[in-house]
Amino acid sequence: MRLIIAPLLLMGANAAYAQSVPPQGNVNVTFTATNSTPLKPMSIGDGKQFVVVNYSMTAFNNDGNPILHMMGGRCEFANVLDASNKPLEVRGWCTYADKDGDQIFEQCAIPQCTLTGGTGKFDGLHADLQITNTPLKTVFEGNTQAIGTKKGSYEIMKRH
Repeated sequence: MRLIIAPLLLMGANAAYAQSVPPQGNVNVTFTATNSTPLKPMSIGDGKQFVVVNYSMTAFNNDGNPILHMMGGRCEFANVLDASNKPLEVRGWCTYADKDGDQIFEQCAIPQCTLTGGTGKFDGLHADLQITNTPLKTVFEGNTQAIGTKKGSYEIMKRH
């Protein structure tokens, strides 16, 4: 009996994950970010510094819809810091991919980000999101890690 139940559970999980994308809905995502190759900031005058940051990302939609659900990604940010290394300006772009290889594109000016489209089932995607971000203490010297949320609503406007 157990041998039959396990495959049925797996089939149910795959069917739920492969769901189609509703044309609109909420985005309620928890994400993690890891910068495993930090660069040293450079001085740009007036007590400011500039640094490029490359994050490896994971995203999980807490409501279970396919937007940024169980996706891995990469973000590139250009940060302007004050004299104490606190961000004055954080801008960048991200690309996420799901298990099928469909991608979501994001443009950010923290604390706001916009999902600007995607490929496959995410073609025509648009969302305005509010971002929260909490740095984490890491056990690997030089790495930076953070956890946060992305919240808002999305709409998919198919192009014809």
